[in-house]
Amino acid sequence: MKSYSGNGEDRILVNLLEHYNFVGPGTFVDVGAGHPENKSNSKLFIDRGWRALLVEANEERAQALAKYHRPNHDVGVVQLRVGTEYGHRYDQFAKLCFGHRPAVLSIDIDGNDFWVWGANTDVQPQFVIAEYNPDYEGECVAMPYDYDHEWDGTDYYGASFQAMVKLGGRIGYMPVARTRANIIFVSASTAAFGTLTSIADKPFEQPRLHPRSERRLQPV
Repeated sequence: MKSYSGNGEDRILVNLLEHYNFVGPGTFVDVGAGHPENKSNSKLFIDRGWRALLVEANEERAQALAKYHRPNHDVGVVQLRVGTEYGHRYDQFAKLCFGHRPAVLSIDIDGNDFWVWGANTDVQPQFVIAEYNPDYEGECVAMPYDYDHEWDGTDYYGASFQAMVKLGGRIGYMPVARTRANIIFVSASTAAFGTLTSIADKPFEQPRLHPRSERRLQPV
């Protein structure tokens, strides 16, 4: 199975879908979709006939996504810098496309992931792939919300594993897998039909990935 994700998240998700007896094709909301193939969490599923909504803030990348997927009427592309404010919430578009219950949400926006996921709860996907900041392991911290944030390549972005797990628990999601950059969550209602348990307290060691910034994430 060819993987397009940065760290095999799409293959992990395929295995989770099988574990929970998910019958596809399903629906996929990819927020921060980026490149059509490189480090794409949705490409593997689109190739398997899934319907997808790809949300991308960068104009050039959004245009490239639209051009790449133009022959496929089951894939929609929206250029949008997502946020917590009305008119900038991805759940407004996702709900129009797929109703309240898309199968999968992937969120990777290199900044406000914690705040955006917490605010966009009008859709309740069964599975969530959420980016986290691995350079703050053991701390429950997040970047203060900043709609205009642009990642500078340092460790000043996003939220720690512990913060994302805390948020997930608050809105009804259990972490069942993680890679060096993403956590995969299952909704509580879906988790009840499987045998997997939470990985919230499972040790995970890896080297620092990004240069240290003078700005620091804050407790949440």
